[in-house]
Amino acid sequence: MIKGKLLNKKSAVIAFLLALCMSLTAFAFGRTIARADALEKVDDKPAEDVVLDMDTTQAWLEVDGAKCTVVHPDNIFHTLGDPSVFPDADGSTKITWTEQIANNGVVVVKFAKQYKAENFSTVTVRLTVGNGAAGNTNVITLNGYALTDTEYATVAGTKEIANGGNVVVDLTLEADKLKDADGYISGFAMKKTETMTDQTGQIFADYVKLAIPAEKEPTENVVVDMDTTQAWLEVDGEKCTVVHPDNVFHGLGDPTVFPKADGSTKITWTEQIANEGVVVVRLANKVKASYFEKVKLNLCVGNGKNGAPAYSNAITITGYAEKDTTFSTPAGKIKTGGGNVTKILSLDPAVLADSDDYIQSIVLRKTETDTECTGQIFADYVEFCLVGSEPKPVISEEFTTKDIADVMPVGAGVTFNVATSEATLNKTIINAAVKAAAFDKLNLKITPNSEGKFSTYVLMKAPTAAATYEDGGIFFWISNDNVVIGNKDNSESVLAAEFPANAFVSGRATKISIAAIPYYIEGTQAGYYCALYVEDATDPLVEIYLGIEDVTTGVYTNICTQDLGGNYSVTYGSASDTPKSASEVMNVKIATKSGSTTFKNPRAALDLTYFEVEGATVSDLVISGNATFDKETGFLTFGKKGTVKVKYTVTNAFGTFESNELTLTYDDGKTETKKSGCGSSVAGAGMIGFAALGMAAIAIKKRRK
Repeated sequence: MIKGKLLNKKSAVIAFLLALCMSLTAFAFGRTIARADALEKVDDKPAEDVVLDMDTTQAWLEVDGAKCTVVHPDNIFHTLGDPSVFPDADGSTKITWTEQIANNGVVVVKFAKQYKAENFSTVTVRLTVGNGAAGNTNVITLNGYALTDTEYATVAGTKEIANGGNVVVDLTLEADKLKDADGYISGFAMKKTETMTDQTGQIFADYVKLAIPAEKEPTENVVVDMDTTQAWLEVDGEKCTVVHPDNVFHGLGDPTVFPKADGSTKITWTEQIANEGVVVVRLANKVKASYFEKVKLNLCVGNGKNGAPAYSNAITITGYAEKDTTFSTPAGKIKTGGGNVTKILSLDPAVLADSDDYIQSIVLRKTETDTECTGQIFADYVEFCLVGSEPKPVISEEFTTKDIADVMPVGAGVTFNVATSEATLNKTIINAAVKAAAFDKLNLKITPNSEGKFSTYVLMKAPTAAATYEDGGIFFWISNDNVVIGNKDNSESVLAAEFPANAFVSGRATKISIAAIPYYIEGTQAGYYCALYVEDATDPLVEIYLGIEDVTTGVYTNICTQDLGGNYSVTYGSASDTPKSASEVMNVKIATKSGSTTFKNPRAALDLTYFEVEGATVSDLVISGNATFDKETGFLTFGKKGTVKVKYTVTNAFGTFESNELTLTYDDGKTETKKSGCGSSVAGAGMIGFAALGMAAIAIKKRRK
């Protein structure tokens, strides 16, 4: 009975102890769960790989639930300074390690935080695995598993270690296979197996690296919309949040900001930006620079009031890397004139890249000649252009060069005077227009004469004699402020500060060459390469490529000036030391259509020829002698037999030019006889009758014809 009671008591004690253990286990489990739940969750996608030091604080090892607490600099094993564990270590990180691990032993790696698995591609742990004596035949296999995979059913990665000794290895695991039910990684398990099952060995750990997904090399250009989500503008650290379809400005549906937009992308913009103002283009995701050869930013730059491209305020937008706080290395720039100007800013990705070869921001710095002026900046999209995606233009090596004195009657020089008036203020004045012979490059000299401002341009390939830069053609615009070339939609400029010494100075002739040479892409003409050279320089002062679809062309060359509110003059002249004279170009001539200068009949057909200049006036024919001229028919009619001399003049924008003097004679070959008495009278009558008969015969003959 006592025995039975003792047994019962013993059973009760055992039951109590078992319940206590279960309670403690449950408590411990609950504590474990609570601890896991309490780990900080890291949800944000990092910009670079996350490295956790095995310092027993950021990450550590556990064996059978017990944390391995030994820790040393990674270049020291125990206190011996033995470099054999991690031979390449420099002491910058810590290491920890286990004691002897047998076949089928499990070592757990734990993190101090939980990391969202989808943000990473792999998890790699740097290990040194002890494998007995060097050269033995034991092969160790390490397999990695999720902490939740208690059945060790799904291998996340594996590594074999052979040949014995301390072997440094990287065990790389798939991040997706390590996640828990909530999608986080807080560690992983490593199970060790070996061919020599009686072997044991230590495992040392240096660090764990959670690697972000490797960027896939793109196969097409990458376009990032300025929708304030993919990319946006920042001014003084503040994000610009206004956004609209790219074909709508505010709610007005105004297409003038991006005229060619179709509404497929968004735009955002700044408020007023002053001289030397800085705007940052921020990308939500960084882009690998070396994949691309060009970065194109579609901008619209506001520049006060509308005006000519040579409007006094010239704006320059220059792109820089954000790290370039001194603005010392530009990645590219554009220059704009008056009004809202839409242009593509092309940038060098290598200049924009950070030390890791990525681009996540672009700094735009605005400078302007009118430092009191302000204006908005609008942005549509950023396009990253693949290497080789941008076709290379080939400029024609065959082109025609002319001196201005060969194509218009300027001779050594012709001066055009500008007298300001209310009717012409701030407007273009067409001083001369000619239907010029074909040329691709024109040499000339320009001499401004001004106490202040001046503004003049040559409009090449103008569609009409009445065309200004607004109507088409390609302009080469020179003013006291800047030089601008291009067309109304696309232009490039340089400021006066960038002029060569003494160029475009009042009272001094500056020799220039202006060119609009066809360029080709894959054998098809794609547009015109336009450039302006100063004083025989081999490099252009300014240049631009104009697409053929963007240029309205014709056969006229127009010389224009602009009324800026003050009087000035500008002289256009030949660049040659032996120019063709203006009279030679005008070639004002008068000749007979037949080539004869002596006529038996009292009528001569004349041919008046000259070089055509728009707006020219032709004088009446100056006749010395008895004759009349009908302009409509072009016939000169003699009043009587004898000699007359004829000439005329042509007056145009370049001057008055006189023709040669042509001498013409009318002689029907007949002689007149005087009357003398009756006999003579009869004879005379007979002759007169004969002559009359002759004239009648001629008349009859003409009628028969």
